[in-house]
Amino acid sequence: MVVDRKRRGQNGMAYVELMLITPLLAIILLGSIDLGRLIFFSQVMANLTREAGSLVSRGSTPEQAVAATELSDDPLDISVNGIVIISRVRRQGPFDSTPVIFEQVANGPLSSFASRVGVLGATANIPGITELDDGVILTAVEIAHDYDPVFNLSAWGMSPWPDDLYDVAWF
Repeated sequence: MVVDRKRRGQNGMAYVELMLITPLLAIILLGSIDLGRLIFFSQVMANLTREAGSLVSRGSTPEQAVAATELSDDPLDISVNGIVIISRVRRQGPFDSTPVIFEQVANGPLSSFASRVGVLGATANIPGITELDDGVILTAVEIAHDYDPVFNLSAWGMSPWPDDLYDVAWF
């Protein structure tokens, strides 16, 4: 009889412990799914920026590269949730080696996003480079995507994910 009471108490305690740990396990599971999507989308964006930069550096126009990027953006759907910006940079002039954006093409509905490279006609923000040699033309391809997690953890007071994903490739 005493043994049966002990076992019943342990079974009840196991259920209580399960109920206490279940929400934490659910948060970890749902967060893992969104983390996997975030990493996957980041990798797709890196591949798209490199491919668009490669197209422009091999002779395609920036408009053609943007169109090709938007055709091969599955699963991102940049034409609905993002923006592609292609900037071409050369030196200011024969006696001024400052890098300046001389051509820029942007396409996508994420109009709140501003190019981190710069705006047309302004000095380009190139990491580690302040001067360009004569005849050098650089191409920057930027992609920004509005990231929406599948599971909204902000309802539980957590918001670990960025609002926008961003990638840039230089050629």
